[in-house]
Amino acid sequence: MKVTFLEFTGRGGIFQYTSTYVQYLKKNNIASEIITSPGHENVQEGIKVISMEPYTGLKKCLFLFKKKLLSSPKKENAPASKVSGARSMNSIRGCRHLWEKILKRVTADNTSIVHIQWIWDYYPFQIEYMQRMKSKGIKIFFTFHNSVPHDGISSEALSFYKSLPKVVSHFFCHSEYDKDTITSKYNIPTDMITTLPMGNVVEIKSRGKDLAKIPTFLFFGHIRPYKGLLPLLEQMALPSFAPKDFRFIIAGKSSPDMKREIEEELSRHPQRKNIDLLDGYLANERIAELFQRAHFLVLPYLSATQSAVIPLSYYLHTPAIATPNGGLKEWINDRSTGYISDNISKLIQELTHLPDIDDIAGTMGDAAFEFYKQNLDWDKIITRYISYLH
Repeated sequence: MKVTFLEFTGRGGIFQYTSTYVQYLKKNNIASEIITSPGHENVQEGIKVISMEPYTGLKKCLFLFKKKLLSSPKKENAPASKVSGARSMNSIRGCRHLWEKILKRVTADNTSIVHIQWIWDYYPFQIEYMQRMKSKGIKIFFTFHNSVPHDGISSEALSFYKSLPKVVSHFFCHSEYDKDTITSKYNIPTDMITTLPMGNVVEIKSRGKDLAKIPTFLFFGHIRPYKGLLPLLEQMALPSFAPKDFRFIIAGKSSPDMKREIEEELSRHPQRKNIDLLDGYLANERIAELFQRAHFLVLPYLSATQSAVIPLSYYLHTPAIATPNGGLKEWINDRSTGYISDNISKLIQELTHLPDIDDIAGTMGDAAFEFYKQNLDWDKIITRYISYLH
């Protein structure tokens, strides 16, 4: 029995999630490895990582030269379709070559299951490669981390997802909301889909709570538009937002454009003295400190299927405040492990006026940790996962 995970997102969170699977499968004496893009080699000892890219050597030099040539500013009067079409063909060739290498690898090393953690393009020929793996007795697993891409579902993606049941043995997702969406949008039978929650993927030790002296709210994680930070800041700038003394901490990596928008919003924000912006990746010790001091994690998401931050927050005894969007409400017990609200700025305001907010945050934090142990513990997640391997 051997499981090979495919993970080419280039995103730290998904790679951490995948490497945690490998770590726990190893504890259960099941061989596994990750095939991923270059740059993820330095992971903890004992996790087998195979870096793979479309081209190497001279072919790679030619590929990068073409990529640079095609991405340079197009000449005046050059037909747009010709330039974009050439770039697209170059990408397709690279993706096909990568799948050839993957196929060669998994068929040569007795892989039993190929588990695709993320699909990086929606080229139809990828289905053909999965079919070739299946014809050699390899099972295909597929995880929908997002049942619908945050930037919308294209016709290519829709067609691709609807083709997956022909080659995939089993699907995984992270919420019942996801499961219902996948069934309705892609016509995938419910008995082919299992809901497995995300566990905590940050290797960090809880140091116990040491709440800040004033109510403190934490927005944490990769900052992207769908996470609703800017709309929340705009609501907190309205005259109707009248909290007592509080602190709102924004901690996470953002794109240059996103960072500029946040800084512009904060430059004129009436609550600026109460808001801290910590842009960039943070060391685990600093992350632990932020959660240790925070009364509540804040998830003002505009759309969501799940959030990998919730298990981290619960593990560190920090309750969560979230919108009712997507699958978030499945992981937050309202008024027990946190709050569900469609008006988070109003809720923050109300909480700052509560004299016993420390006691409330402490009680909810303990309930959150108990929820984590019962539902988000990795040993329990992996036990359920292993049951599908045979």
